[in-house]
Amino acid sequence: MPFRFDIKPAPDLLYLKASGKVTGRNILRCLRTYAAKPAFHPRIDTLLDVKADAKIEPGDDEVMDALAEATQEARDQKHYRVACAARNREHRIFFQTAAATLAPTAQVHTFSGLPDALSWLGHEQADLSPLDLKSGAPGR
Repeated sequence: MPFRFDIKPAPDLLYLKASGKVTGRNILRCLRTYAAKPAFHPRIDTLLDVKADAKIEPGDDEVMDALAEATQEARDQKHYRVACAARNREHRIFFQTAAATLAPTAQVHTFSGLPDALSWLGHEQADLSPLDLKSGAPGR
């Protein structure tokens, strides 16, 4: 699965893992799936963990517009924080740029590793244990 997630209610953290081929449509499906979960709320801290093997294919303008609309709807124009742990420079640049467009109310920072991303959010590695990654596909 290119995009998987887990919501940790106790530390109030949404963890997203991207690997393999990641398309704008994958991201949109995942967003709609986790946003429908009871533990999700608009201000939840979000950690995006982009693995080195991730191949990002954002899609056309229609997909990006739908993604922007879904993000704004899910986040209800609230301020929130997103830390992106991306293993390569291209991923860091892409997600920083995409976040500025898709999530104007988010405070977004990109990091080269998970520990720094967690620290910026005020979390630690233990907050991710144990992970129960769910598919970004509806009904899973």
